[in-house]
Amino acid sequence: HRLAEIKSLSPDTWDKPLPLGYFPKLGAESGTPYQGRPDKLAMADLPNLPLSLLEEWYLNIQTAVKNKKVVTAEGSEINLQASQGRDEGISVLGDIVEALNSVNGQLYGSLHNLGHVFIAQATDPRGRHLTNTG
Repeated sequence: HRLAEIKSLSPDTWDKPLPLGYFPKLGAESGTPYQGRPDKLAMADLPNLPLSLLEEWYLNIQTAVKNKKVVTAEGSEINLQASQGRDEGISVLGDIVEALNSVNGQLYGSLHNLGHVFIAQATDPRGRHLTNTG
């Protein structure tokens, strides 16, 4: 297939320039085109939302994986396992990463969804140009 290996985004790369830009050729329902992103732009803090928050959530999720359990908002624990082909917690991890029905949004945040926001806002992290980033 001759495609290069994808380099993952992780806390040690979040402040580095994103090598490839993206030009969606899409727009909002109103017809306003979404802003493209040139090559080699880096993610940055957004107003009232520091990039370090993504790292905090990432580390909390990584700890949950390492410990094979997540902590609910009430303080109880859910084991991340499957037994005899029956899911007993693995889907909980997916919900945390996707921030869909997360058992503890405060601890695990919205890593995937806000990761998209940080990438999209790389062209104008302060919102000075009022561009539509999608």
